[in-house]
Amino acid sequence: MNGRIDLTQAEAVADIINARTNAALLVAANQVSGRLAKVIAEIKATLVRSLAEIEAEIDFPEDAGGTFDRHATSERLTNRVVVPIEQLIEQYTREHLIRDGLRIIIVGRPNVGKSSLLNCLVNKDRAIVAATPGTTRDLIEEELQIEGIAVTAIDTAGLHATEDPIEKIGIARAEQRMDNADLVLFVLDAGEPLTAEDDRIRDRIAEKNGIVVLNKIDLLSEPLPDKNFLPDSWQKMAFAAVSALTGQGVASLKAQIVNAAVGDTNGRLGHAVLPNLRHEMALRSCLQALDAVFNGMEQDSPAELIALDLAESIRRLDRITGTEPSPDVLDHIFSQFCIGK
Repeated sequence: MNGRIDLTQAEAVADIINARTNAALLVAANQVSGRLAKVIAEIKATLVRSLAEIEAEIDFPEDAGGTFDRHATSERLTNRVVVPIEQLIEQYTREHLIRDGLRIIIVGRPNVGKSSLLNCLVNKDRAIVAATPGTTRDLIEEELQIEGIAVTAIDTAGLHATEDPIEKIGIARAEQRMDNADLVLFVLDAGEPLTAEDDRIRDRIAEKNGIVVLNKIDLLSEPLPDKNFLPDSWQKMAFAAVSALTGQGVASLKAQIVNAAVGDTNGRLGHAVLPNLRHEMALRSCLQALDAVFNGMEQDSPAELIALDLAESIRRLDRITGTEPSPDVLDHIFSQFCIGK
């Protein structure tokens, strides 16, 4: 409120306090330095310039007539406002997991080694492992870090047809959590052929971001199979071959998990400009106001109406840095700090 920092920097301080990994800390440190605020300021400068040209023509038609060129304004707003905003939204969609963490769920038929894989990923005996199918009946969660990304890994009950009421509850919980997971690890048994149950599970996760994990490769005597043995409808999913017993291939699987979730982070985080959910919503709101601006120019609407829509887009963009902060937004942001503790 005294102009020392803007809202993006205040939020970054909270992100530094709450950072669970070095990657999240680095992104938050960039935000504290004001990198996002600088990008927003550049976008706003283009909006203000365009609004000034329109208002000059409205207020001083004799002296500034022709200042407002609709075609040139539309082109400028597209290149210098819409494109950068869309890039920020895309970056939030792709990389917010660096700040917020990644939720992966391990699914598959009973006894394919899901619990063993969880134990291997977290490097401890977190889940009970037994040769008896159906050992895991409830969700088991464990946190770990993979390449600086906070990961919550969830082991689930084996997905199959059953009359056991307890297993049914576990399976229902697993399917519910699949819908909210960022990434699905679909585990297969390398020693068994694909089954109709595998096909059903694959259909269930067809629209999810996932990796097919061929487990128990330590039991194979022939060369390791590659992705080509899978049906054509499965080919768009990433593939990894591992042994949860020996750890073979697990390092490669971890790299694929990060790549499938956020892509290659090498060299990016040091200069990342990463919006949070509040910023993303404000950016989308700004684009909505700009749609009215473009429609007005296409339909040759009066300059006064276009100016109103353009001013509204500026107000919506200002919500990010807090030029005109609302009490509700301020209360939400600063509720994340433990003042006096």
